[in-house]
Amino acid sequence: MKKRSILLAMAAMMLSATVHAQENTDGKNIVTVDLTLQESLKPGILVEKLGENRYEIDSLVITGVFEEGLGWANRDVEKGIWATLRDCCRHGRLRGIDLSGSSFNTIPYYAFTGSSPFDRTPIQYVTLPEGKRIWIGQHAFANTELRWINLSEVGYVEDYAFVNSDLDGEFDFSEIGTILSHAFAGCKLRGTLDLSNVGQMGEGVFEGANYVEKVILSASEQIPDYAFYRCDRLQEVVIPEGVRKIGRYAFQGDVRSISLPSTIEYIGEGALHSSHLESLTIPEKVMELFPNTFFHAYIKEIQWPSYIKKIGTGCFIYNEAIEELELPDCIMDIDSLAFFGNIKLKKVILPENLQHLGLGTFANCTELSQVVAKSPVPPYTEEPRVLYMELGRQVSPFNNIMEDAVLYVPKGAKEAYEQAEYWRDFKTIIELEEGADLNDLPIKTGIEQTIADDGAEGERQTMQGIYTLHGVKVEGNYEALPRGMYIINGRKVVK
Repeated sequence: MKKRSILLAMAAMMLSATVHAQENTDGKNIVTVDLTLQESLKPGILVEKLGENRYEIDSLVITGVFEEGLGWANRDVEKGIWATLRDCCRHGRLRGIDLSGSSFNTIPYYAFTGSSPFDRTPIQYVTLPEGKRIWIGQHAFANTELRWINLSEVGYVEDYAFVNSDLDGEFDFSEIGTILSHAFAGCKLRGTLDLSNVGQMGEGVFEGANYVEKVILSASEQIPDYAFYRCDRLQEVVIPEGVRKIGRYAFQGDVRSISLPSTIEYIGEGALHSSHLESLTIPEKVMELFPNTFFHAYIKEIQWPSYIKKIGTGCFIYNEAIEELELPDCIMDIDSLAFFGNIKLKKVILPENLQHLGLGTFANCTELSQVVAKSPVPPYTEEPRVLYMELGRQVSPFNNIMEDAVLYVPKGAKEAYEQAEYWRDFKTIIELEEGADLNDLPIKTGIEQTIADDGAEGERQTMQGIYTLHGVKVEGNYEALPRGMYIINGRKVVK
């Protein structure tokens, strides 16, 4: 019995030598613990070393060597080192952990995770050891109040590792090779994200990182779906040569500068949602644009590839910048609502090889006054159906464009367009001679065309004769005209 007492006393003395507590000038309780690898494998070791006062610790410094593996397999979860650290945060005052003097390889799954975005673990600062390229496990810091961690020492980040944490500021991603899905979703990352060394990213990896302003990407094969979705302040994106695919809704923000490399073959649905570009050059290898790719974008000028075949549903819907649109002759299919609500669009030149023009394609383009159809055969449009409630039931490709809009067709094709569904709704259809200058069309629209600039410099001269309200001159005398409204010698007359 006496021998046992002596052994317990010696053990207590050895234990006390590995735990050091001090109080700094701010009154914070800082504790230092030294661990050996053998000790770290013992369940409950950290509870044993910290003792009953572990919930009074504000900052903890851990030195030595320890490792529990990436997951919780074969470990006593409630008594492991990481579980103890989380317990001291959730039920005590622990907010900062300094691991810079320790040696380990991984922070395991769910190490500090909070139970929900509304019940978060209040850990705030973690300092990792240098030169180890730490592996951060799934959900390790998910739903926490973590504000800072030296990511410069991280090499691999698993799914949801920091989702909904409070990471705030600019961080160094230079040593990270892999970041899996939603790893930093919802974080307050700021400024520039230099991801030029990240070879693999998962879906939604930075979704909702609302303070990021610039992204520099690596030459990996693809940018994943939702990678920077809801990054509303994102203005500049740098994509190097080598990237072949931009995933669905990869970017959404106030993107004002992006250069799509020549290697791009695929731009997914909604990929540049809400972008704000002066001009857009679509790479030559792109053969189809998918639905909503540039939904609600602000694009003034578009350079088209040479072999594109199709523009998908709502692809450029609500683009409020473009004024003139000349589509390349290689396009054969323009799907419904593709340019719906382009309120500044005044003129559109449709492709010669166009076979299908979807319902509502140019609907609500309220300034559209000139439509040039280069195909001698009127493009097919499907039967009427309800697309958007505001369009009503009689939907056509040209709902709610200017009442006096003029349709221009190839010579000899007027009769075919006058008999075709939807196309015959144009009140004025004009045939163009072969080789006509499409930049200088003979009639614009409406009553304004009864005025010509044929007089002396600075003067305007009234056109003589009888014209329809669409500016088409009427042959014959007044008495022979049917009832209606006309412009006669520059004056509006009702007969």
